[in-house]
Amino acid sequence: MRRVFLFLSLLSVCMAFSFVPLEEPITLGQFGFVDDVKTVKVKITPIGAQTPESQSYELTFDENGFITSQNMGEIAVEYRYDDQKRLMTKLFVDSSGHLLQRISIEYAGDSYTAIAYDGSNLEVGRTQYIFDIQNITLAFSNTSESSSSQNTLYFDSNYMNYRLVSYITERVEESDLYVNMVVEIELDYNEFGQFKGQKMIVRVRNEGQERSMEITTRADWLLTDEKGNITSEIQRTEYSDGSNPPEEFIYSREFTYY
Repeated sequence: MRRVFLFLSLLSVCMAFSFVPLEEPITLGQFGFVDDVKTVKVKITPIGAQTPESQSYELTFDENGFITSQNMGEIAVEYRYDDQKRLMTKLFVDSSGHLLQRISIEYAGDSYTAIAYDGSNLEVGRTQYIFDIQNITLAFSNTSESSSSQNTLYFDSNYMNYRLVSYITERVEESDLYVNMVVEIELDYNEFGQFKGQKMIVRVRNEGQERSMEITTRADWLLTDEKGNITSEIQRTEYSDGSNPPEEFIYSREFTYY
């Protein structure tokens, strides 16, 4: 069970960073950044001995506010768009400049498909995203050797992702059992789209029994710059069932502008 909940905790962290699927065009507004941001250097420092080491990464945006690169040290991600500002290609490159993976996007009506290729240009997977304009939702499914999921993201009128619902089936290798999970994430922002917190409810169903856990994250802003962007904050995550101690992280950001 600990492995299952570790997976879900990582899912929570990823959602807190990106708010949108990795193959969806990302703008600075979806990160809660305002004004003419060019680059953002982010450092995440854990508080307490139970947490991992500090992490750093850098985001770069073009003059229209679309992300163009994400440098995470050992791996860099490049984003390429067409004339309509639709994301067409994502490239994952290591520190030596070698291509690790390429994701190409194909558009068709109210859906698009992300096709992943490895460094040798062999297809390794594809995901279809279906967008519902009326309800402003984005649905997609993922399947691997040990798990499958059906996911729906809900967006507000400003296209900020405020809710995610996932139905997940995962095989626990140690016992060769299949566990069914329901994950619901609610995200909260201020009027500028800056992250205030999130609540994640996880329901694990196995052999007629259900176990649930609520994971909450709260952001406390410490400093902002003259543009209104948050340069320092503390994020605190707590687990309702007491399985993990509270975790705290200091997020420090350094902005440059056009």
